[in-house]
Amino acid sequence: MEEKEQKKNLPTIQKMERELVQSYILTFARYNFDVYEKRIMYYVLKSKKIQDYVREQIQNLKENKKKTPFQGMEECVIPISELVIHKGEYERYKEAFRNLCNKGFEIEDKERGFWAYRSFLANPTIDMFDSYVSGYVHSDFIKVLAAIEHGYRQFDFNIAFNLKSAYSMRFYEMISRQDKGQYNGYFTRSIEELKETFGLGDKYGNTTMFIKRVIEPAKRELDECANYSFDYKLQKGDVAKKSRKKDEIQFHIYHIPENETNDKLKENRVMAEMGKYIRLSPQFYEFLLKDTGIPESSINSNIYTLYIIEQTYWRREGKNRGFASLVSKIDELKERALRTDRDNWIAYIIGALKRIEKIDHEKERAEKIALFNIQLEQGKKEQEIANEPENKTEP
Repeated sequence: MEEKEQKKNLPTIQKMERELVQSYILTFARYNFDVYEKRIMYYVLKSKKIQDYVREQIQNLKENKKKTPFQGMEECVIPISELVIHKGEYERYKEAFRNLCNKGFEIEDKERGFWAYRSFLANPTIDMFDSYVSGYVHSDFIKVLAAIEHGYRQFDFNIAFNLKSAYSMRFYEMISRQDKGQYNGYFTRSIEELKETFGLGDKYGNTTMFIKRVIEPAKRELDECANYSFDYKLQKGDVAKKSRKKDEIQFHIYHIPENETNDKLKENRVMAEMGKYIRLSPQFYEFLLKDTGIPESSINSNIYTLYIIEQTYWRREGKNRGFASLVSKIDELKERALRTDRDNWIAYIIGALKRIEKIDHEKERAEKIALFNIQLEQGKKEQEIANEPENKTEP
């Protein structure tokens, strides 16, 4: 009875304000899990202890510190209410847990001559009376999950969990937050590699069937339900690679802001976008730094005010004439400050510009301008897409 009472004190799984993180290696590992098996896997990934451990390894790598080992197996306890086991799904989850004890994932790096196979779960239990699910996660799985030396992926748990296709889930993990950065929103995989990654073997033998059964349904679901999706085009592989030509798919990844589900993550994304826009033009920055002699630290500490000033002159007079007028005004203010022997001529220039343009609440105003610029740019992109010929075909 004591043991039963202890089991009732289950840890509550908090809704995630942060994204799931997993290694690039796990993202592209070879395995074939169905939707129910993937959902169990996502709840294992959601464990605070496991996610904290992965993030610790990322920080260690950034600081060039030694990797922290993960000792032993990790027990994962999930309230049934979190896993949403309905009556009709009880047998499906039983089967999924049974399968996960026998299934693992395969990792191979042909260039390094490395291959490994790792198990996933042990001793699963579903206790409908006390409303919990539990199991032990092999430490080898957690080590692979945290092997972030070759990179990692971040994705929204709520979106991933609610996808209805295992292929959509796998693609979502691959493309989340990859619309910018190192590959500029593009990556290429051969169909053979993708089939191996999804553990399909000889299934969907020809290219047309693979695209019809795997690629197209995944794209449709991600377009509808996820905050990232992809366009694709089929192409022939590099003939120079000592083998016959192979079909490849180039994926173009794009972000879908309206499909964001986590308000905090949505806000962070918008703030990150605005941070990229709240920047001075190179021409104005160079003028302030080199011609006017304002130190970089002073420019950065007044970035919101200077951004508003530049944007105001641009909108009032256009970029070229606005820049010329702004340069003239700053030169005039500097000359006046030096002529009157002001100790802090930089503060005088900034203060005078703020008074002239009646600027207050600098940060909020700068963010509003940046958000307007983001929306304007997105509107232009949408217009370009709308103007494309409808009969356009992929090369």
